[in-house]
Amino acid sequence: MRRVLRSRQYLPPNGWTYFQPETNWELPPNLGFNEAVAAIIQHRQANPRFNLATDVASVSHELDAWTETRLRQTYGAKADQWLSGPPAAPPQNFLWQPLRQRGQAAAVVGNSAKKTVSSVGTIMSWLGSGLKPVDQPTATARALICSTCEKNVRSEGIRKAIATIGDTLHAIASAKSDLKLATPYDDKLESCEACGCVNATKVWVPAEHIKKGMTPEVESALSVQCWIRPLLK
Repeated sequence: MRRVLRSRQYLPPNGWTYFQPETNWELPPNLGFNEAVAAIIQHRQANPRFNLATDVASVSHELDAWTETRLRQTYGAKADQWLSGPPAAPPQNFLWQPLRQRGQAAAVVGNSAKKTVSSVGTIMSWLGSGLKPVDQPTATARALICSTCEKNVRSEGIRKAIATIGDTLHAIASAKSDLKLATPYDDKLESCEACGCVNATKVWVPAEHIKKGMTPEVESALSVQCWIRPLLK
């Protein structure tokens, strides 16, 4: 495997950092290289549904490649002082800023985009808790309401937001597919104009995660018939 760092014995700028987009997890700070690798492995072993590598050699290489990409994106040509060899392609799952830091990117595509970024944060908190969906009858009843709701739309702002955070939404969709989460109304479900959520996924999210991500602005924009309203009382 290709080594990209001049040394693993010295901390790169801002230390060893890593972000696992599938679970919205950040590597704890102030770890040495071997400790960082062990922490990533431990986190992945606790989340086996994503089928991520957990052997030391693979994770070490991923942390190398991740660090190279982060340094090159941050420092440009100056990153060569910490790196050796020609630039490599970024890792496939490179999404090194946690969701809470990505609001600035969403701001350029309007209010619908911001709502979508916020809604992904809600769903990622659900993924991080172990992906325990509501039961099938509950999800189906919710989907029926969404399928006939005037807020069930696909706006330009939401399309742009999905492009901004596509890697994260792909992880959510993959997890949803693995669990075979589907309702008879999925082909009629788009995105919610009020909260920015992808409705086919949102109908499976437990109430506590929906309430945790709710803001007064979004609550006021919900349809009067929305199934979320009773959860907020």
